[in-house]
Amino acid sequence: MGTALTMGMLAVVLVIMAVFFAGFLALFGAVAAVGTVAAAAQRTTTRRKLGR
Repeated sequence: MGTALTMGMLAVVLVIMAVFFAGFLALFGAVAAVGTVAAAAQRTTTRRKLGR
């Protein structure tokens, strides 16, 4: 019974770590996407200003 409890706790910890890692990856991806979009927008605006 003690072994089963230990395995259960290990599984719970692993699941929590997996969820946390997935959330961190999603957040990082969103930040990277926003940064890329912002950089592209900035580039286009500067180009327009230079054109004028």
